Amino acid sequence: MIWIGNNLYDPEAKLYDHGYNPASGQGNGHFWSRAIGCYAAALADVISMLPDSYSSQKASLIAIEKQLFDGMMEYQDADTGRFMVPGTECGTGRKDADRAEWFFAVSPVYVFRNIRR
Repeated sequence: MIWIGNNLYDPEAKLYDHGYNPASGQGNGHFWSRAIGCYAAALADVISMLPDSYSSQKASLIAIEKQLFDGMMEYQDADTGRFMVPGTECGTGRKDADRAEWFFAVSPVYVFRNIRR
């Protein structure tokens, strides 16, 4: 999870790429809303389960999750509250990313307990 955070972040899109291109050593430029949601939800789960003896890894994961949340918030529609990400899935336009994983990961209870410490 830390490897993904360190290698697949796209600073221009402020999201994590879906895949890694070993030839270039960078992400592949594709953003899949489901993959982003699953990664965010998995981070939320792992952070909440890590014991205090893993404090440095937990701190790294929290920083990655915060960076991911900040990027995700850039794609939230102000009127509907839904999340939309660049639609590189199947080469089409913007995709609705209003998935349960996104909601779970950015839910106020999780953010309050783990990010705002």
